[in-house]
Amino acid sequence: RTLTDSERRYSTYEKKFIACVFGVERFADYLEQREFELYTDNMDLAWMWRHPKQLGKIGRWVWRLSHFKFSTHHISGKSNVAANALSRMAEYLPPVASEEICVINTIPESFVSIHNATILGRLFMCFGWGIRHITTSPYHPGPNQVERFNRNLVIALPVFHHQVQSRLDQEYVVFTAKHHEGYTMWPSKYSFSWNAKDVGPKRDLVGELASAVRNKTNLKFGLYHSLFEWFHPLYLQDKANGYKTQYFVGNKTMPELYELVTTYKPEIVWSDGPMDGKYTYWNSTQFIAWLYNNSPVKDTVVVNDRWGKGLKCKHGDFYTCRDHYNPGHLLPYKWENCDTVDKNSWAFRRNAKLEDYHTIQELLSRFISTVSCGGNFLLNVAPTKYGVITPIYEERFSQLGTWLAINGESIYATTAWTSQSDHLASGVWYTYSIIIYIIIFSLTKVDWNFKINVLQYDKHSTKNNRWNETGNGIKIQFPDRESVKMLFNIIKYLAINLKLLITSVFSAKLMATFIFTSHF
Repeated sequence: RTLTDSERRYSTYEKKFIACVFGVERFADYLEQREFELYTDNMDLAWMWRHPKQLGKIGRWVWRLSHFKFSTHHISGKSNVAANALSRMAEYLPPVASEEICVINTIPESFVSIHNATILGRLFMCFGWGIRHITTSPYHPGPNQVERFNRNLVIALPVFHHQVQSRLDQEYVVFTAKHHEGYTMWPSKYSFSWNAKDVGPKRDLVGELASAVRNKTNLKFGLYHSLFEWFHPLYLQDKANGYKTQYFVGNKTMPELYELVTTYKPEIVWSDGPMDGKYTYWNSTQFIAWLYNNSPVKDTVVVNDRWGKGLKCKHGDFYTCRDHYNPGHLLPYKWENCDTVDKNSWAFRRNAKLEDYHTIQELLSRFISTVSCGGNFLLNVAPTKYGVITPIYEERFSQLGTWLAINGESIYATTAWTSQSDHLASGVWYTYSIIIYIIIFSLTKVDWNFKINVLQYDKHSTKNNRWNETGNGIKIQFPDRESVKMLFNIIKYLAINLKLLITSVFSAKLMATFIFTSHF
């Protein structure tokens, strides 16, 4: 809940005290008759429990907590940045349940792993993030106070990658260096007083992130850059002139791009632009010619297809065509599906509900269909204004990693097969290396006592507890529906490797692997 008008006038200590009271009472059904620990970043709070004159509101608060069994421990704000940042949320909370706010807006995993402190609840047991209750109003501390320790993207991304890299083999990362509002994440000399060095964090975020990615991960580093800016007067002037003048291009966006590439040397230049303004207005061909021939990344860089009106799906090292692009079939060129976890937004939304985010089943379906059709899958992560990567994103990436840890063989080092999907049964996709991988998203109720005529098979490959040779051929035991059903809190993906060697009409041996996921 939010504070009342009188509570907003409380001292910081009193606000934290009342936060403890309401936080404990919120989960009273679970905490009663249990001993628990209460962590606070305010050392004076422990003193208030033993206040010699427990009168007035403090006395009432102490009395309300007296029937709970707990001990108080001090933890510095910099060691508990997630809970600290959560307590600085807006005075008026978004219209969703507090449980959802905690799940979406915090990263208490580091706190939980350090202190082994969790409170189980219906929703939180599924996510395993622990609980932080929101009761305090925001305040604006000085520059030397605890807010300086809030986790920013430069710190968060390598940590995030480290947490999931054992389960999720990512290939590259693309960071938004400048979006349509024109704010640059590096100290661009072409964006005076509207960059991350002059306004906001006072840091070169692109430089720090590039260093972190290259030194702490195995990812390729790419940069997103918006050609146009919604509110820049020079762009608006060029637009009003029907793009017959190039004041904005010559003085802002192109000098900025040259600066970005020369300084940070990205391996991917991910350009974005408006639906109007041809490539001749943007001078795109000149820039790309320099990029390929004279830039410091000329031998390694790749670009997408958004360099002016009419170029999408026509020119570029890889095509993005439109947001959430997935043609559903094989294309004669390399392409990318840039997709989101949030169904409705690329940016972080504090008022988003859990149903506004794609489930892991939905993301896997989009991911696998993209790979089956020869595309790359670029999944957007929307950090908070503090640069924090929230648990809902960490949860989804971890789930993707869990699936890939078992079934990654069917994704990495594979290509699209001649048929990308089954035309008779929906939810069946194929990938190919030497092996044909069949990925099935739904198991319908069928009679499994059917026969498949095989020209040839390897008898030595039949030594498997799920299939064996009989007098009539090979008997294969398929899993029941429940054994491959993916639960919400426990992901169970069963990869059944039925390595059946088949001789095709061209006498080439192919190995078929059936990978069952769940989508019931």
